[in-house]
Amino acid sequence: KDGLVDSGAVSCIWNGFTMEGREDDYTWSPKYYDSSIVVAVKADSAINTFADLAGKTVAVMLGTSGEALLGGDLADWAATFAETVKCESFLKCFTELGGGAVDAVFVDKPVAESYAAENAGYVVIDEDLGAEQYGIAFRSSDQELCDQVEDAVAKLVENGTYAEIAAKYPDIVNNLLFLNK
Repeated sequence: KDGLVDSGAVSCIWNGFTMEGREDDYTWSPKYYDSSIVVAVKADSAINTFADLAGKTVAVMLGTSGEALLGGDLADWAATFAETVKCESFLKCFTELGGGAVDAVFVDKPVAESYAAENAGYVVIDEDLGAEQYGIAFRSSDQELCDQVEDAVAKLVENGTYAEIAAKYPDIVNNLLFLNK
């Protein structure tokens, strides 16, 4: 659990905080963002499926849910890789991919899609590794604040403000669960 939330130093965690594995640690808002994990590769590579990663070098960012998955639920699959390279940032992962030091990047879907859209020569493998969603995490004892935030967000969705703001960010709009129900 996050000590800042528990101590009351912050009221909630609202940025890039996945719910999976933490369901009982906090009071949660509804899921608001799909941050599934995917694999990005160079468009001209021979990697078209996850099975093609056997014997390949794969980059993942340190401290991410992707790293946790490769060390946990997907450890058997990761064991088929020649190597897993752990980088300090997503940009470093993609720099390694671009330079040929790695064959693929294991990364959050919105990051991969945005990078591929902005940089020619990269694609996202279209296979499902399972979904992860972001939620707003509140102290377990703070259902009242959670309800207040949920009500405020619901009003923004209902009056169109949420969609208006989301339209300014086309690289993530398809991942916003409140718009894509």
